Amino acid sequence: MLPKDEFDFLQYVYNKPNVVAMRPVYDKLEESVIGECSSIQNYPSERIILYWNKSFTIKPEHVMRLPRKKYSEEIADFLETGEEYYKVDTFNAPVIEHSRSFIRSDGKLTKGRIWAEMRSIENEAYVYKGKEFEAWCDQIAHWIRRNFTRVNNLDAYVGTEALEWLDKGGIPIR
Repeated sequence: MLPKDEFDFLQYVYNKPNVVAMRPVYDKLEESVIGECSSIQNYPSERIILYWNKSFTIKPEHVMRLPRKKYSEEIADFLETGEEYYKVDTFNAPVIEHSRSFIRSDGKLTKGRIWAEMRSIENEAYVYKGKEFEAWCDQIAHWIRRNFTRVNNLDAYVGTEALEWLDKGGIPIR
């Protein structure tokens, strides 16, 4: 996806009821939700975005509170700073992970992907997240398959803007 492709995709995602975009890692709980579809493009440094349908509960144990560390040249190791940050457990939380495509400094386009785990671990057992969650994820994936072009030699679905970029000589990472 290039920016227009991503915008079209996000318009679809955001037209789904109760859907918000989240950062996978953040400093304060109130900073977890990014916001509207158009505002995501104001966050080019966010390489991974999570989509959460608020119909599915993110439990407190799905958000890890972790100590922030900083590398110390003096001892050649990481030290805790006394600060904390939060990280969404994308394996167990009912979210879709979107690794965004981008053009690297060498001019090559990276592959993006959407991914969701259909099971979580509860009491040391794998538990299915449910038909409703799987159906929501399938709707999102189906939109990409229906609206983007399958390029077999890239093993990818490519948006219209990215396809035009490739046709003009753009180089993808294979």
